[in-house]
Amino acid sequence: MALPRSLIPLNAERVSPEEYLRREAEAEFKSEYYDGYIVPLWPQGPNGMAGGSAAHGVLCTNLILALGASVRSSGCQLFSSEIRVQRSDAHAHVYPDASVACHPEWASQTHGALANPRIVFEVLLPSTERHDRTTKFAIYSAIPSIEAIVLVSSDLRLVEVYSRHSATAWLREAYESGNVVLPGGITLDLAELYAQVPELD
Repeated sequence: MALPRSLIPLNAERVSPEEYLRREAEAEFKSEYYDGYIVPLWPQGPNGMAGGSAAHGVLCTNLILALGASVRSSGCQLFSSEIRVQRSDAHAHVYPDASVACHPEWASQTHGALANPRIVFEVLLPSTERHDRTTKFAIYSAIPSIEAIVLVSSDLRLVEVYSRHSATAWLREAYESGNVVLPGGITLDLAELYAQVPELD
């Protein structure tokens, strides 16, 4: 899926994946890469919108804490939003809010991007939800190792799990309470996930 023009920064130039990686290694804040375009995430997110909220910040922290023990017992490894994932053709690099990999493989030794995530997580914001559900979802869909894409709502208690059914088809399950069971037997307790989230606790 092509990046919508509304998300392309004004006067943006197209650059190679190698140039993106060089700039990213030297940058003070993170950016994502979409088929030639660099899109800053902080201090502004896609389309110049604010990069986060109190609820988003609490949920991202809770997500890591809630997944930690279950991921460790599964033998896999949990990564925070500091770790990029890369589409196999290297023309898309994005930062999920969390990701899980079993036997992690890295795209390069110099500019580490996770090449084989098994599960990716996005905590949705009203300002970025459409982008996460369309452009980023399409990128995740194109990474063969991904078995589940998990979308966490920040304005209501809702977790959506999209499980890979085929190369192009995904099955959706929605959860409002209880435990979410993910590939590898990994579980996510929604009570832990939404604990002390502003306006939802």
